[in-house]
Amino acid sequence: MKMLNIVLTGQPCNINGVFLPDGTEPGSTLEKNCDDWTSYHRCLEFELTEFLFKQNQMPASQIDSFLIIWGVSLLQCSGEPLFTSHQDMYETIDNSLLGDICMVGEF
Repeated sequence: MKMLNIVLTGQPCNINGVFLPDGTEPGSTLEKNCDDWTSYHRCLEFELTEFLFKQNQMPASQIDSFLIIWGVSLLQCSGEPLFTSHQDMYETIDNSLLGDICMVGEF
């Protein structure tokens, strides 16, 4: 026998808890400017993190080696590395927001 919960329907609602009409998709809870890279300083930090952490799934020791090599190359033009270590990058990831939810923990 299948048990159904008559209170929890899964029907989308707005921020105030008012149910949306059938077939309506819930809207974004957070409007952001296209140049808002919170908690990243700029788009390049986000793109590097996306590549190293998500797409490549590079181990922490290799991230550190990569950042050292890149950082040394930046000394010639007085540049600064985007991250100082894998811990620095992981802290930025952990401080990232998805809507109004802070992304903390194992993924």
